[in-house]
Amino acid sequence: MDEPSLAALRRSSEVELERARHELARRHDELSEARAELELGERSREAITLERARWEEGLRALAGHTLSGLELADLRRRGEAIKARARDIARRHAAARSLLAKAESALEQGRQAVGEALARQRWIEEESRRGSLARERQATLREDED
Repeated sequence: MDEPSLAALRRSSEVELERARHELARRHDELSEARAELELGERSREAITLERARWEEGLRALAGHTLSGLELADLRRRGEAIKARARDIARRHAAARSLLAKAESALEQGRQAVGEALARQRWIEEESRRGSLARERQATLREDED
């Protein structure tokens, strides 16, 4: 391959490598965000589990007591609200797990892209060295012929 072609290929390879590295950094950021979201989901799940346990404990403590209709309605509303939050938290947590899996996959693809770009760059450099060696040999042969 001639030197101008290799130089153009080298420049495009450097641009591609820089783009791949930038994309990889972005994917690292996405993975960090997904991990933070998952951690937040874990804390929310723990909090709602504790709240539900306290509510159930309160129900057990009230067993045998006579409650008014308003008190019973309030307890039911509170229980339903806890269950609704628990479902919402479970849904968000599942979405966060899915997002984390996608981010991990994207990160791996980014790593592969950087690896491929580096391999292309090494190939281009090797081709350039081979071309330089071939030109040196030809120059040496011409000098020897003269």
